[in-house]
Amino acid sequence: MEGYVEISSEVKIKVTPELISSDTDPVDNRYVFAYHIEIENKRFDTIQLIERHWIIHSGGRQIGEVFGPGVVGEQPILKPGDIYRYSSSAVIEDPVGEMFGSYTFRSEAGEFFEATIPRFDLVFLEYLN
Repeated sequence: MEGYVEISSEVKIKVTPELISSDTDPVDNRYVFAYHIEIENKRFDTIQLIERHWIIHSGGRQIGEVFGPGVVGEQPILKPGDIYRYSSSAVIEDPVGEMFGSYTFRSEAGEFFEATIPRFDLVFLEYLN
C-alpha cells in the first residue's frame, strides 16, 4: 500500500496501516491494526518530536484520544533530511475506523510547532466483501 501522506510545518508524515489478522476476532468485535509511520524532516534546522496526539474512531464514533510524550518511548531528534520510522498498533470495535492527529516538535531555536498526522482508514476488508 502507498500509505497516507501529509506535509505540514515542513515535516512529511507517511502512515501505512495494516490489519493484524492473527489478533483480530470479528466475533468479539476486536479489530487490531498496526500502523507504520515515517517522519521526514524537510526543514533546514534540527527538530525533536516532543509529544503525540491521536484521535481514534470506530464505526463513526470517537473511541479514544491519546496524548503523551514522544512515540514508542522515544523523543527522536531529526536533523535536516533525516527520516525516523516506528510502528505501533490500535484496537477498534468495528470493522471500519480511522485515526488522525498531530505531533508537537521543538526546533533547535526552542520554538514549538505542530505537524499533522494524516487521517487514515482502518478497514477489515472481509467486511466490505
